[in-house]
Order: sequence, then structure tokens, then C-alpha cells
Amino acid sequence: MRSGFADLRQATPEVKAQYAAVILAQKDAIGACVWKYKAEGKLVLIWDIQPSGEVANIGVRDRDFAAHPVSRCIADVVATLQFPPSADGVTAFNFPFKFQSP
Repeated sequence: MRSGFADLRQATPEVKAQYAAVILAQKDAIGACVWKYKAEGKLVLIWDIQPSGEVANIGVRDRDFAAHPVSRCIADVVATLQFPPSADGVTAFNFPFKFQSP
């Protein structure tokens, strides 16, 4: 783990549930990306959550999706997310998005 970063794996179930709820609140916007690009598979995005709860440094973990437009579309949605503030510093986060084309 990088120095100065919180380890989400050590977070309480309540904190993990809060973070998941923030992401799932945007499922329609994420679904629109999948629909638009008719994507299928699993995309893992990585990002940092700042102490303020803002998202920074979004990246694609999977090479298969690195150049796929659905990655940019979903990353744009993730960039708008606002997580609960934390006194633990920056939190490194990754999330798997699994989808099927409609």
C-alpha cells in the first residue's frame, strides 16, 4: 500500500456499504454507458478518494478495456461521485463493473 493512503480492505462493513451505495446510486448513468457502447464483460476501475470525498486519479485496471470507449464513459460518471469525507487521508479504491450488452 502507498504511504499516506487508507486501506479500504480494513474498513468497517458500514463504510464499505456507504461507498457501494454511492456507486450504485449512479447505476442508471453507468447502464447508459453500457447500452451506448454495447459492452460486455468486467471492467475494473481504480481511483483515489480524497479526504473531502472527491474522486481523483481514475484509471483502468484491465488492458482489455483500456481503449474501449465504455471505460471513458464510466470513468466520467465515477469522476462525479462524492463519497463521505474521511479523516484517514486518501483512500485507494478499485471497483469491478460487470455488465452485459442489452
